Amino acid sequence: MNIFYRLLYFVYDRVYGRQQMLHFPLYKSDDQDLLQGQAYFTEFCLSYLGDISGKRLLDIGCGNGVQTIYICDTHRPAFVYGVDLNPMHIEIATKSVAHRKPTQIGFALDDAQRLRTVDDESFDLVLCTESAFHYPDKAAFLGEVNRVLRRGGRFVIADMLMRKGTHPRPFDGRLSLFYWPLERYHAAFNALGLKLVSEEEMTDRLISGLSTSGPWLRRRASSRFLPYYLAELIGRLLIANYKYELRNKLDYFLLAGHKD
Repeated sequence: MNIFYRLLYFVYDRVYGRQQMLHFPLYKSDDQDLLQGQAYFTEFCLSYLGDISGKRLLDIGCGNGVQTIYICDTHRPAFVYGVDLNPMHIEIATKSVAHRKPTQIGFALDDAQRLRTVDDESFDLVLCTESAFHYPDKAAFLGEVNRVLRRGGRFVIADMLMRKGTHPRPFDGRLSLFYWPLERYHAAFNALGLKLVSEEEMTDRLISGLSTSGPWLRRRASSRFLPYYLAELIGRLLIANYKYELRNKLDYFLLAGHKD
């Protein structure tokens, strides 16, 4: 996974000149570019959390922190806290907010399956976008969501799930890919007392979004220098792989609920 995210870091740096959100794009209109599509995806997830202004929000698997900072700037929560297991991501995120007040936003190196830096019932909202399929012990992760949420607190998990009739491949674990079927999420929520109020399948919409992202990537990678061409190639290969997986093996779901 470290190699994968370093490739993404390279692509964003060479094509866009800065780091961007790490999740898939979701487009509101045909004229949106890749970056606007990523922001709209974040907004779509946040819409299931209600008004987050003045609330404490935990962004689990925050990656490079770009999404976390976007939430802080556009929705004004009381405090937003991003955690991730990748030291490179936390280093990037921490440097990005070095000038800000620590009571407004913060980042920490932490494991979603055992959140050592997060106290019990200390957050109103939990967001986890495209990170949970990397967790080998998703039951422990959901237990942590339950632990850190206050009573009545809301959560949104955007995850790629194992489609019915498919099975894990022998090498998935070595690539840090641990997909659950939807039924296992249902069972885990019930066991923990987490109330699932919405489950929205987004597979086809995200495939469409990925199909739009390829041409945009080519438009941005217009330099004749080799690093740009290499970044474009890596980006196109990643997009092609995601589209194949979503068409043949995986379903993409947004799961939203609250803690009773």
